[in-house]
This record gives sequence, structure tokens and C-alpha cells, in this order.
Amino acid sequence: MNTLVGISYSPWSEKAKWGLQLSGLPFRYQEYMPMLGEPALRVRLRRPRGKVTVPILFTPDGPIGDSLAIVEWASAHAPHAIIPPELRDAIAAWNARSERALALGRERTTTHVARDPEALVESVPGFMGKLGPLSRAIGKVGVRYLERKYAFSKQDDEARVEELREILTTLRTALAGGDHLLGSTLTYADITMAVGMQFISPPDRIRVGKRSRVHWTVPELVAEFPDLIAWRDRLYAAHRRPTKP
Repeated sequence: MNTLVGISYSPWSEKAKWGLQLSGLPFRYQEYMPMLGEPALRVRLRRPRGKVTVPILFTPDGPIGDSLAIVEWASAHAPHAIIPPELRDAIAAWNARSERALALGRERTTTHVARDPEALVESVPGFMGKLGPLSRAIGKVGVRYLERKYAFSKQDDEARVEELREILTTLRTALAGGDHLLGSTLTYADITMAVGMQFISPPDRIRVGKRSRVHWTVPELVAEFPDLIAWRDRLYAAHRRPTKP
């Protein structure tokens, strides 16, 4: 069976899981532990060098990385194409906006967590979160790992929030009070933009520590775009089935 390797709280993994679910493609899910799980994943991918990221879908055709590529493959092999060929370019444009919003959000969230000892401990996986001061040290290592791996920009918070505001304004204009971005039915454009708001206002279903959730939230944007938060929540309620994890 197809196997999706991902991180339960990662918006990139969430996009892949949701897209696979809606496509009707059977798959099983395997949780990945950042840093600690990388050596085994490299062996499985036969990729000793270079950047390795999840989600990755292992298929009979070989491994597929990147959420959009995963859902494109699923749309071509499953009963329901949520990336119809005629909408491929339009969906790719919305996905690019989602990816930019998530990159900005990851940078902002990571820099905030780095300054909060309690949130640092929450960011450490499994038993390592119970090692007292050592947990915070491990959390800081994780922060530096993310900064290097994803080449964080030097933007300050104000610039990041302003760019996020521009993306949300574009989304609001395109929706024009409706429920779908492209036509009258659900497509991956809706999914990618809904998940793209995760570092602005994480959905309740995303398991994030109480202290960390504060840093995953941008209060001024939540206050400015309640209609988009409500739109996202409606999509989840109507179209996202519970999964484990």
C-alpha cells in the first residue's frame, strides 16, 4: 500500500494527508521524527546527501516528495481528481501563495518559540521533553536546525506579518464571500490555502502544545480576517475526516 511519511503537526504533511483523503487513494500514514528519523529516511530514499524533507509518499512508482506533487500523483491514480488537469496552473498559483504564507509563518513561529523556554520544551519530541534543562537545550538545537535547513530570511516580524496580510487579502478578494476559489466545487486550491493559514490561526485539530499555540497565532491577522478563519473551519468541518495521528 502507498505509505505517507509525515509530521502530524506539519501543515505540509496536512496538505498531503487531506489531499490524499479527498482523492480516495488508499494509503497508510507513518509518523516521522525530525532530526532523529533522518538517517533511516535517507537509507529508505537511497539519498545519502542533500536536503531531505517530509511529506514523502512511497508508491509503486517510487517516492514522491512535496505536497503538491503527492496530490497531483494521487489525482492521476485515484477516483477523485482534486487537481483537474484544466485547473493545474491556477491551482499551482494558489499553492505558491500557500507555500509563501507557510514559509513566513514558520520563520515567525520558530523565532518566537526560540525565546520561550516553555515552548522550547513543548517542541521536543517524546521522552526528550521530560529532561528538564536538557530539553530546552535540545529545543534550541532544533531551532538552529530549522534555521539552517530552510535558510531563514532576515525579515523582521512586521515585514512578515505585512506580507501575510497581502496574501490573505488576495484570498479574501478571490473568495468574494463564497466557499471555493475555482468554480463551484472543492479543489486542491481550497485545501492548500486553508492549510496555508495554520501559522496564523492553527485549527483545534492540529496538536500543538498550549504554549506553542500562542506563537503559532498572529492575533492582529486573526482579528482582521475572521471571515477567512471561519471559511477555513467550514472546510475542515465539511471535508476533513479525522485521521490518526
